[in-house]
Amino acid sequence: MHSGRRLLLSVAVAACAVPLAVGVVGCGDSSSAGGGGGSGSGGSGGSSGASSSSGSSSGSSGGSSGGSSGGTSTSSSGSSSGGSSGSSSGSSSGGSSGSSSGGSSGSTGDGGGAGNDGSSDGGAGDSGPPSGLFPAKNLVCTQFLGVSITYDWFTNGFDMPPLDTARFQLKGVDTPGQSYIENYTDPNDPVWSAPVVSPCASSSDNPDRIIYVGVEFNFTTAAQWKTAYDGVIATFKSKYSNLKRVDIMTMLRAPNNMVCPNGVSTQVVAPFIDQAIQMEAQSNPTFVGAAPAFYVPDCSDFLPNSEHLQPMNYGAVAQVIQNYYVSEP
Repeated sequence: MHSGRRLLLSVAVAACAVPLAVGVVGCGDSSSAGGGGGSGSGGSGGSSGASSSSGSSSGSSGGSSGGSSGGTSTSSSGSSSGGSSGSSSGSSSGGSSGSSSGGSSGSTGDGGGAGNDGSSDGGAGDSGPPSGLFPAKNLVCTQFLGVSITYDWFTNGFDMPPLDTARFQLKGVDTPGQSYIENYTDPNDPVWSAPVVSPCASSSDNPDRIIYVGVEFNFTTAAQWKTAYDGVIATFKSKYSNLKRVDIMTMLRAPNNMVCPNGVSTQVVAPFIDQAIQMEAQSNPTFVGAAPAFYVPDCSDFLPNSEHLQPMNYGAVAQVIQNYYVSEP
């Protein structure tokens, strides 16, 4: 993305307190991000839903409760032992902790968000979507809207079998710096003229779900993000009459959600971003959900001093994301 705008990290539900954590390394330190700001693949993650969750893949599982509106606190603990387990509860003042081979995280929240941590083998557990959301299995066409990094992994390994490619498409371009949240909020912005890549077999011009990767480098509070999400979702509704669901995805997170050696702050998702998405999901429980938090397999997947991916590693990152959507609950 534009380095001049890389002020803070802009995308998800509490840097290590997301409801779903998918990737090679689980979240270990919810305070690792010192600020906000988006990245080329910045987005958001978080959810409201079941009060507890568990999952397993490659010998790991984890749990965490969703963040709440109004600025909740987060707590986390992690261990580095092989294999992992965790539990979560959705209380207004309680906390949760877990352990995983990659570390784990937890947070408190009203309404009981749910989620889990990824394993060091790239696995992920999940609690399923909040019961009020339209079921993913019944969706006809899911459209990704994001930034250039979204384009990179979608077109280099995500959109292929075993994924049901007839039900997924991307609207966007591979040019950085043109797809910030303010661009998508403006219904007349040129971003809306971007082509559809790999169109759905049905309802391609009027998808019933959007998975949105939001990016903005100048926000520093959850309130700013919440206002921005309100605006962009209103634009989505005006564009697509068939829209039944919006999932908010964060940027790709570095392992343990910590800045990589020779990295940048935009490789990390700040807690206030995660909090904003949790707030958005709680205020629209039947329409807005949170995509999982996705972690790159290794710091070498990033270009040096950048949140952008090494072209040779597009496929490895795409596989992490595809693994979830192939069997999405």
